[in-house]
Amino acid sequence: MANDKAISNMFNSFNVVLNPYSDDFLRYINDCLENRRKLVLSYLNAYTCEKYQKSLFLESGVPFYFIPDGVGIHIGLKMLGLATENFSRRVVSTDFWYYLLTFLNKNHINCTIIGGQRNHSDKTILYFEKNFSNINIVSVYDGYSCELGNLKISNNSDLLVIGLGTPQQEQWIIDNYSKLESSIIILVGSAIDFWSGAKKRAPVWMQKTGLEWLYRLFQEPKRLWKRYIIGIPVFMFNIILIKVKLMFNKEST
Repeated sequence: MANDKAISNMFNSFNVVLNPYSDDFLRYINDCLENRRKLVLSYLNAYTCEKYQKSLFLESGVPFYFIPDGVGIHIGLKMLGLATENFSRRVVSTDFWYYLLTFLNKNHINCTIIGGQRNHSDKTILYFEKNFSNINIVSVYDGYSCELGNLKISNNSDLLVIGLGTPQQEQWIIDNYSKLESSIIILVGSAIDFWSGAKKRAPVWMQKTGLEWLYRLFQEPKRLWKRYIIGIPVFMFNIILIKVKLMFNKEST
């Protein structure tokens, strides 16, 4: 990656997995599972990038890894020259979690799920039984009805799925990391609500054209308008400023 301080502040502190669909990364996940090594995997988009930089998450010592989520982060990484030649596929976190769970379903593993809306836990379990029959759900805790700080995660859980939203899910991991024995820990945000049917995903054509954010904005305008109407333009403006600075520095050397 480039040495420019502005880029370092924006991206270099993140362990970004540029090609999470690669065989190498899937083999690494499988190796963590087989050897009981912890892997914490989350997502990086325009919104979470800002949140992480304003917090102490990246200084917590927890080895977070991030997949580049959405069209904004995809364009940003390419503009700054941080992407590799394999970075041609735009990643959508919800799709990747499904892909990853399908991969993990090849093994017979136990799973604990934390997150989602009230009264939808049974539907989440049904979703897993239908789509990932080899993943045994040990327990499901929604993100509202329980004391998250007092949860006791079963030592038999190979996989821990957390969907509390940013920054709550990251903070929960930091607070509880030393006590967790699950090998694979994935922070999935609102994906649990999609699985349970509590929320609907955008039509396929909007997903394919990178407009899923617009559908979500129409669903929850009060909660998401700042994230999308202000957050994404500010993020892209910062990317352009860094790009211009890089070009200027290159010409002056």
